[in-house]
Amino acid sequence: MGDGTYTGAGLKLCTDSFSSEDLDILIAALNKKWNLNVTKQIRNREKNHYRLYISKAQLPIVIELVRPYLLPEFQYKLGMN
Repeated sequence: MGDGTYTGAGLKLCTDSFSSEDLDILIAALNKKWNLNVTKQIRNREKNHYRLYISKAQLPIVIELVRPYLLPEFQYKLGMN
């Protein structure tokens, strides 16, 4: 729950330890299953670190999916407070 941040413009997931190829698979699955438009952003080109970004327009879908599992202390991470 703590490995991401709400930026005001969307949600960034800290997926630095995943390979670019693995993130492509995850992005495709999120799009296919929930029609989420997720993008991959480079964080550190030399170390091949990438983060996933979900726009603010997509957050209602994410919130609906995770609300039952999200501890109240982490609601700010989705801009819910």
